[in-house]
Amino acid sequence: MFKFAEMMKDALALKGKMSKLEKALKKMKIEGESGGGMVRVLMDGQQKVLKISIDDELIKRGDRKFLEDLLLSAINDARKKSQEAAQEEMKKVLGDLSQGLGDVGSFFPS
Repeated sequence: MFKFAEMMKDALALKGKMSKLEKALKKMKIEGESGGGMVRVLMDGQQKVLKISIDDELIKRGDRKFLEDLLLSAINDARKKSQEAAQEEMKKVLGDLSQGLGDVGSFFPS
């Protein structure tokens, strides 16, 4: 027999867990880097870029292509770390429910 009240209770519990997950992801601070730390990108758990830092010496070199490559590398490093951290947080907050949700990367735009 279908128990509507029980299903609604479970849905509300899931909504609460998803809200908790969203707040936790916003609070995360993940740093990616490249060029031995010459370029650093700070990102939250929702993969929003919060800050980009570029070493002064790199700016003085004036090598635009090299800087662009380092920026891409640092952003991708931060994004990968952010996805991994978000996946762990999802497992922690949602427990067994996270099993059916797959890779957290699918929740973020490519």
